Amino acid sequence: MPNPENHPDDELLVRYAAGRAMTDEQLRVDEHIGACSACLRRVRALDRLREDFDVALAEWTMENHRGFLAGANCKIAAAAVTAVPPATETPREVRPVTAAPGVGKRSEPVARNAGGKRTPWRFGWLAWGGLALGAGAVMAVIVWLAGAGRHGPEQLARLRDTGGEAVLFADGSVRIAGVSIPSAEWSERIARAWRDGVIHPLPALAETIAEVRGASVVLDAGGPGLERPVAQTPVGGAVRADGRAIRLQWRPMAEATRQSIVVNSQDGGEWSMELAGAVDHVVIEDRFLLPGQRYTWQIEATALNGVGIRLSEPAAFFVLPAEVEAELARLERAYAGSAVALAIIYDAHGFRDDALAQLDRLSTLNPADPAIARLRAAIAG
Repeated sequence: MPNPENHPDDELLVRYAAGRAMTDEQLRVDEHIGACSACLRRVRALDRLREDFDVALAEWTMENHRGFLAGANCKIAAAAVTAVPPATETPREVRPVTAAPGVGKRSEPVARNAGGKRTPWRFGWLAWGGLALGAGAVMAVIVWLAGAGRHGPEQLARLRDTGGEAVLFADGSVRIAGVSIPSAEWSERIARAWRDGVIHPLPALAETIAEVRGASVVLDAGGPGLERPVAQTPVGGAVRADGRAIRLQWRPMAEATRQSIVVNSQDGGEWSMELAGAVDHVVIEDRFLLPGQRYTWQIEATALNGVGIRLSEPAAFFVLPAEVEAELARLERAYAGSAVALAIIYDAHGFRDDALAQLDRLSTLNPADPAIARLRAAIAG
């Protein structure tokens, strides 16, 4: 049970609301706000603030640009004039300069000092130069925005993502707030999955994922009076051997007095452990598992009378190859603020449970969105 008094700091809550918290930080905040209404209100307030900004940005029009330009010009001119130092010399009379016949007369540019008397306007070029530079920069932004609005691709769909807004375009591209697409391959993958509800595994992992899913029998783990133990995780997916312990979890058989777990590798190796009582998991050090290898595991349970022995259906998993694991870590950093991207990335790498967890986060922001339902069906299938 989390301690509601151990509040996350403001920096962590801001990262969490923006979808930029690390996985362990996300889990910690998820657990904390489930018990702390005060921090939950703060997270919701941050979400509303981000929503208001997104709406304001979406409603920004050319009239806003013109008003912004006028205000910016006034501020630039005022700042430049204010920057002119006050005159310290004795004011002198400005005499008109006689020009050639027929040309007329001209006077030296003048301004007024603090005493209200006329004095030369020194450094006037700074004011006009700053004004021209600021106006040019603002106008360039306006022209760029106007051009993007006229010539940009058609938008097919939008989602509220954990780090902002995600947009799917008709040309097969995606734009995700705060996230740069690391490659054309993943831009295409994310767009296709979002549009069609199709997620293809990585080519390097496709055969392995098909094998471990085909070797796993997924049963309903709910309900009382189970006649045999039921494997829960990992089942038909991937695990990482990056210094983390691997947790194997199952639903124990009711009234079991003794259990044992057996893990077999694809090269014929076997690892087993005797378990007392109705425990529901074991933790295996990653040194017992080799990157790129496939494994199957089962639970054998002995009933209360000591004669009934029940064996769980087989469950299979594989350990992610080292080079693929390094690329996955890079993608996680690049897409830390996007639940929709991470869901697709995780499923393509064989991490079905992690993918579904990201969709759960996305569903809270987009209730009943059909795109999320299609993604969920693709991952669960």
